[in-house]
Amino acid sequence: LTLPGGRRGGEVQFVPRCCSGPSRSEEGDGYLLMFTFCPSTGATELMVFDAMSMSSEPIAILGVPMRVPYGFHALWVPAERYDDGAAANAIK
Repeated sequence: LTLPGGRRGGEVQFVPRCCSGPSRSEEGDGYLLMFTFCPSTGATELMVFDAMSMSSEPIAILGVPMRVPYGFHALWVPAERYDDGAAANAIK
């Protein structure tokens, strides 16, 4: 991916569009999440990309109120994996 505006990216995390059940999506259908840093502004952002198209144009850019350091690791855990039913229901 070529990031817009001179941004630098970190580790990319894949998040499936639908994790389980009868509406489970096909392999690779989901989102790529990447924390980015823009040296000219000092801003950290979370960029969301469509994993199926692999377009370098993000579908969303979310501002992060603090710097996320390079090397920050991410892990996506679907709500169904939690024992607490309240957590699973809050995300659906």
